[in-house]
Amino acid sequence: MWLSMVFMNINFNPQERRDMNRLVAFIDSVVIYLFSFALVSLFLLQGCEERICHILDVSGRDDGDDESFDTGGNITIPIDICPENYTENRLELYPNPKIVFGTSSRINLSGTDIFFEIRNEDYLRDFFDEYYDFYKKRYDRTKSNLVFRIQNYRGLDSVFHKCNLEYDIKKGAYYLKTIQKNDQIITYIVADDEEGFYSAAKSLSQMIFKDGLLETSIYDYPDVEMRGVVEGFYGKPWGEIDRIDAITYLALLKFNLYLYSPKSDAYAWAMWRTPFTEEEENKLRLIAVHSKRLGIVPCYGIGPGYDIKFSNNRDYIALLKKYQSLINLGFDRCLVLAFDDTQKSLSEEDKTKFSSMAEAQVYLAKRLYEDINKIKSDIMFAFVPNDYTTESAKNDTYLSFVAKELKDRYRIAWTGSVVVSPQITIADLNEIERIIGTTPILADNYPVCDLMFGGGAAFLGPIVGRSPEIFERISMYASNPMRYTISSIIPLGTISDMLWSPYQYESESSFRRSIRFFANEGRENDIYEFATNLRSSLITDRESPELKEAIDNLLSGWRDCNHNSYQEILERFFLRFQKMKAILDGASDIRFTNEMMPWIEKLRYYGEAGELAVSLLKDRCNSTPVTQNELNRLSGMMEALKEDNHRICGEMMDSFLQDIYDIVSR
Repeated sequence: MWLSMVFMNINFNPQERRDMNRLVAFIDSVVIYLFSFALVSLFLLQGCEERICHILDVSGRDDGDDESFDTGGNITIPIDICPENYTENRLELYPNPKIVFGTSSRINLSGTDIFFEIRNEDYLRDFFDEYYDFYKKRYDRTKSNLVFRIQNYRGLDSVFHKCNLEYDIKKGAYYLKTIQKNDQIITYIVADDEEGFYSAAKSLSQMIFKDGLLETSIYDYPDVEMRGVVEGFYGKPWGEIDRIDAITYLALLKFNLYLYSPKSDAYAWAMWRTPFTEEEENKLRLIAVHSKRLGIVPCYGIGPGYDIKFSNNRDYIALLKKYQSLINLGFDRCLVLAFDDTQKSLSEEDKTKFSSMAEAQVYLAKRLYEDINKIKSDIMFAFVPNDYTTESAKNDTYLSFVAKELKDRYRIAWTGSVVVSPQITIADLNEIERIIGTTPILADNYPVCDLMFGGGAAFLGPIVGRSPEIFERISMYASNPMRYTISSIIPLGTISDMLWSPYQYESESSFRRSIRFFANEGRENDIYEFATNLRSSLITDRESPELKEAIDNLLSGWRDCNHNSYQEILERFFLRFQKMKAILDGASDIRFTNEMMPWIEKLRYYGEAGELAVSLLKDRCNSTPVTQNELNRLSGMMEALKEDNHRICGEMMDSFLQDIYDIVSR
């Protein structure tokens, strides 16, 4: 901007003016970048005055003060890398680790500075650098002399042999051991691939930034190879800052794929022909860089299906160039061609070349695959068809034709028997595999809630209804989250847990642990008290189990005038509903409360109506007359609550209030 002012009064011809504007924009962006870098550097340096925050490269350094053994290569591993105690135990991590060897004394990290020493793997230095920025917003630590040394090695088989560990070595597996030696915390990480090192780093990050760290050893690995989240809902996309923070949360939960394709992003859908603006490019470049630094594959989906002419070469060139620009912006490992919820009829122009929409889409997809592979040959391609359910596939040959033609090039998306599937079983998977001739991506429409209940839905409950057997064959899963960015982390946490160890997944305990992961220290019960009232969805009718029990107790015995049941429901629920905003204050990221405010307000009003209903029921039980004014007040509150489409407590509170009204108005 400042440079533009220097040249604004100089006379240029139109072409010179355009060239000069491009030059000025470039110079301005460089200046802004350098200025921003200087500010960030100054900020970090100021932070280092209060804490040690260096991340050192100690590649090749000999830490040979410990007894060690040779793995058979050039790397020597310390002998104390083996577990101290071979008794299997449990550890509070998310997702739940498979094998934890006997935990012992807790290392108190309160007031501990973070001083990382990392050897060899460059991406681990990037990872901890990125997480340091994220966590310093949430935790305040004062200065001390405790140092974290991370010693990372390759060669799980050699370590297992020396340590007499008899476990299968899986893709993405890692072994981690943490011990304290004087003023240092030593963490050994052993893995055979980047995925394993990243997963170990994510486990360690969770342990570091809680109250304490146990001296322990872990062997862990994922059961589902690709664990993704798709920002693909209708409505306003996630905010840019919220999205970056959400990706950080997702990485910590060990998701390893993020797909950007919001239906309301014009550049991805309605304006797919239009090149990205500089502002849009900067946004996408940040997503790609941030994701990669955290061990997440960035992916982008384009949906040209609203108006593309499959036989028009200009349209094809525009689409190919769009994908080329995405590769240049860092989306160079995963690309998606999407036709979900778009036109199903060919244009008159296309009818002269193609006999069906399926044939036209296959032609386009194959052509794109061949041309993009000439640019970069190791990209994973996914295809989202017009119809993506088993029910639609049974009634039409479209999905069968498309999948069988593309299965060697693209992974095919499937949502289950219907668009939002309450259950997905091994029988469902067998059927779709028979129809399409391949194992699909499970594109799971949970916890997405964009078009449900008139836009008044929010789903915070755990994932349920997915048989663990399906994950023996499904290697890629993608969850479609809510448009409420930060709030989505709670249900996504349970999905992460399910994908990591499907056979060990237990929805209720996972729900509690996901809330504990999400909540500020010691505030998980406050978050649970609210979130348990937003559990029911299109995949489950389970809702507010504690409230349901209290309501059932009250209604079944109200004639006995049991004042304990009256008082319990009043104090445990209705009075606290009215204070929910204050209860949630400081319990988690403030953005969670902001996103959930309409439901918090409705719960408050339910609390007021519930308090009035209990009072009237007490009067009725004690043979005290209920006045018409009191009945009108309750009736008016019931009507106002029904007009508010924000859905909380399912139908439970509406039914309860109606039951009380019927009793007291007799």
